[in-house]
Amino acid sequence: MYKRVLAAVCLVLFASFGGYSAVKMVSLIDKSKCIGCGTCIKNCPVKAITKVIVDGKVKSVVDPTKCIGCGTCVKGCPVKAIALKPADAPAAAPAAKTDTKADPKAAAPKADPAPASSGK
Repeated sequence: MYKRVLAAVCLVLFASFGGYSAVKMVSLIDKSKCIGCGTCIKNCPVKAITKVIVDGKVKSVVDPTKCIGCGTCVKGCPVKAIALKPADAPAAAPAAKTDTKADPKAAAPKADPAPASSGK
């Protein structure tokens, strides 16, 4: 028990100070693969995972505001239903789509005027 608590504290501290990744990561659970066993809930050191009922089946869901991206749940999942993803990935996709709708004429750089031809 002591070792497990110590490991959880170390993971929290490690992730709190940026860990080894320059990008904030969060866990994402594929509900089609999740079997609702609860292993991820037991392993999460910050209690960021809870159970929900989806189509009459128990599934796990991650609260991205609590997740520290330590990956403990990923390693413990028996059916590989959990993956670490960049925290800002969903927000970045819509921004890229909005940029593509911009007026191409307005975004195009102005061409240099052609040099005046001398009649020689």
